[in-house]
Amino acid sequence: MKAITIELPDEAARMFEAMSRERKTKAALLATLLAQAKPKTLEQIFEDADKKVTTSSVSEEEIDRLLEDLS
Repeated sequence: MKAITIELPDEAARMFEAMSRERKTKAALLATLLAQAKPKTLEQIFEDADKKVTTSSVSEEEIDRLLEDLS
């Protein structure tokens, strides 16, 4: 077995340390997979949203109303 060291914020570290060995293994594997995934930048998220809005049949007024509902 190989030992690894990770740095976590104090609250997350306390939660991790309180987990069973099996849950720690699953959490570490999930964290590894998430770290290897290519996260989108904020710019990419906005570009994707803009493309979806452009290609949808939603009117500008409907978009404005949805944005107002969100705020």
